[in-house]
Amino acid sequence: DRIIEKYRNVIAVIGEGESTFSELLSFFEGGCKLENIKGLVYWRNGTIVRTEERELNYDLDSLPHPKHEAFFDYEPERTTAHIITSRGCPFKCSFCCLHCISKRKYRVRNIDDVIKEIKDLKTKYPRLRTIQIHDDNFTLDNNRVIDFCKKIIPLNLNIDFIASGMIKPISNEMLYYMEKASFKKLMFGLETGAEKLMVNTHKGIKKKDAEELFYKLKKHNFLITTFLMVGFPGENEDTVNETISFVKKLQRIKYNYITGIGKLWVYPGTEIYQI
Repeated sequence: DRIIEKYRNVIAVIGEGESTFSELLSFFEGGCKLENIKGLVYWRNGTIVRTEERELNYDLDSLPHPKHEAFFDYEPERTTAHIITSRGCPFKCSFCCLHCISKRKYRVRNIDDVIKEIKDLKTKYPRLRTIQIHDDNFTLDNNRVIDFCKKIIPLNLNIDFIASGMIKPISNEMLYYMEKASFKKLMFGLETGAEKLMVNTHKGIKKKDAEELFYKLKKHNFLITTFLMVGFPGENEDTVNETISFVKKLQRIKYNYITGIGKLWVYPGTEIYQI
């Protein structure tokens, strides 16, 4: 609302944008009325107009594959691609704005369609060496990940994979197949090592869950990255020191890279915003 009020020629697309943006292009071409397009906010006649909310897309396979050539054709040295195989996360962490968009609804693409996108990429760009999977929570469904791995292994595509997920659920079987499928780097959202803050952020994990995960990871050769944040309500010198101590403990089990400490960003619609 603040953006629209200040920049009154702007039209904002709210939520998942593929269908909304496509219809918005039709409006600019004279094919429909702006007020009939769901998921928009804009300025008209001295007031902010918000159209009907756009429904979530539950058929992700209906969307075309991204135009990877927009990157590869203009970057001759590029060897990394980025894909999404699912959307949404059923959890409601106090700091995360994802649920405002995806309504805690976990939706997936068909694994065979994901495999086709990867094969097409490798065929068109033989120099492709790495694919990073940018799902909101790739490891949420362990069996789905195992299915992906079992289908990718026999293809021998010479591609390394990077993915991220939550501390749990992580099964030994899934880690076994991920290593076989050439997953090289796994990233996990720990956020804090202070037990009190773990509870307050509603991540649904405790220290013992993180320790159990790292003992499982110890058996494998993944490069591990742990995400941390600082500044949660209740954060103080004691909780910071508790986090430092716990991270050191995890690193003695299985070394993991801390690539940076994220500051808490306060997003509208989150519990922390209300606090």
